[in-house]
Amino acid sequence: MRVKLLALAVLGIVVIGNSRQFAARTVEAAGCDGSPGAYLYKNEFFGGDCLRVSSDLSDINHVDPNFNDTTDSIQLIGIPFVRVCEHADGGGQCVEFTSSQNRMAPFGMENKISSVYFETLDRGSCDGGPGAYVYFNEFYGGSCMRVIHDISDLNTHPWLGTNFNDQIDSVQLVGISFAWVCEHADAGGKCVEFTSSQSRMAPHGMENKISSVYVDGPPPCDLANALADCDADGVGNGADNCPTIPNPSQTNTDNEIDNGPGIAPRDVTVPNAVADTEGDACETDGDIDNDGLPDAQDTEPLTGAGLCGTLTMSDGHPNPAGGDITDADGNGPSWDTDGDGVLDGVECQLGADPRSAASKPSAAACGGSTDADGDGLPASAERCKWGTSDTNVDSDGDGIKDCVEAADTDGNGKVNFTGDVVNSAKAALGIIPKTVDFDLDGNGSVNYAGDTILTVQIAFGVGGICM
Repeated sequence: MRVKLLALAVLGIVVIGNSRQFAARTVEAAGCDGSPGAYLYKNEFFGGDCLRVSSDLSDINHVDPNFNDTTDSIQLIGIPFVRVCEHADGGGQCVEFTSSQNRMAPFGMENKISSVYFETLDRGSCDGGPGAYVYFNEFYGGSCMRVIHDISDLNTHPWLGTNFNDQIDSVQLVGISFAWVCEHADAGGKCVEFTSSQSRMAPHGMENKISSVYVDGPPPCDLANALADCDADGVGNGADNCPTIPNPSQTNTDNEIDNGPGIAPRDVTVPNAVADTEGDACETDGDIDNDGLPDAQDTEPLTGAGLCGTLTMSDGHPNPAGGDITDADGNGPSWDTDGDGVLDGVECQLGADPRSAASKPSAAACGGSTDADGDGLPASAERCKWGTSDTNVDSDGDGIKDCVEAADTDGNGKVNFTGDVVNSAKAALGIIPKTVDFDLDGNGSVNYAGDTILTVQIAFGVGGICM
């Protein structure tokens, strides 16, 4: 018994009352006798058994089960404030009192109190102390609560009986440099950072929408929350290609890569790597320009003996992040340094020099004129020029056939007469430059009989080509 009483004294709890219910309450001299503390009574109007609590108590049940969920009135003696909660550890509904209360029923706390606290660590009165002062009305009017530390859910953190959840219309910063406010609990939904007082929430789209407030630091960020901006770079998670690394420019060199002298401004007939949705700031696939050459090797230009080495898709450009604008007609990132219509990597594999247009593999070495997938593009063109599969009509699996992507010289996503056929004919006749873009069959020349006719066949599906 002496040990138990000592433990209660250390906890700052003293009990008095009927010893038949709880033996420790036989200590009458140190009971609810006017000493400072919160006096919890079982009956309203401060009647019945009494428990004096003088320091934070996270679970009444662990100290005296007879007082757990039995309080019906509270008297404050020598203390300015007390907070009582319906569950242990401050859980459930909590109510703060700055004066004695002869009944708990008006506050919905009758016989529901399980924890008691004497200092509110996360909020307080708007008394001039540092914190984020949140107001019901604009221009700092109406009910006010001072947020001292992060509050993840305003709905469970009322102040003096007032619930501020979805009620805030202005925020004043006093003695602090910033505050984050979020429209849902636990930093959910839209979050906005303030570095100065804001007299109105409406301009920020947060009028009567705030459910959590953070003043200790940025709120814990949920990457799955598309509206949140975890890296605070001004781009929401849903649109950010590096949501955990600030990159306001959203630069992504290999988002849409040109596979050589092909279609300006893009030609994605070759599948991009899995990581190609990532921005350069967080690129993880080791090939920032997606040319098939690892960045570690791409930093060295192709020079001297052993030109190709073990490279299979080399462009040899010294700066992988620079866009590799080295192809003959300057229309985009190049996989064809010498502009001869054959990819650098293929030239390396077949023993040709990717820096010299005079050195290129033969059509036969590239696969010849066979067309196993029936898309109208000969194997030699698919393997050596376009870098596509000659056995798969849609090499990159994007739903657009290789033949369409190759023949779509105006870049509108389809092959038609007024655009692509006419352009091909103009190029064949020399009306516009005969760039390698128009060398659809990959034979090294742009002509009407080969490239323009093939464009017509693809555009109209002649003979079932590219259907």
